[in-house]
Amino acid sequence: MLLLSKEVRQMIESERPRAICPFRIEPEGMGLAIVKGKLRYMNKTSSLIYSLSDGRHTVRDIVDRIKEQYPEVDEGTLFVDVLRMIRELQHLGMLNWKTIPDE
Repeated sequence: MLLLSKEVRQMIESERPRAICPFRIEPEGMGLAIVKGKLRYMNKTSSLIYSLSDGRHTVRDIVDRIKEQYPEVDEGTLFVDVLRMIRELQHLGMLNWKTIPDE
């Protein structure tokens, strides 16, 4: 079982990554995005993460969708991998965060 800090748990449930670059998925599942005038290629998993980064899906939602494709992978590993990819995409300037207001 993966132990997460309170801050990370809150982020997973309340913040939603939002893609901000032009993007498309090719028929074979590979993604193409234009980032600061440069074409970036993404593998199938990165493309799925990016396509789900629409401001509506939380990190938890994204992990759940990835888990459907890779049921044999431990959920904790998926969280780490998804968060790592989201941070990389954020660092590249490809997405930002949308916080869900408290209800």
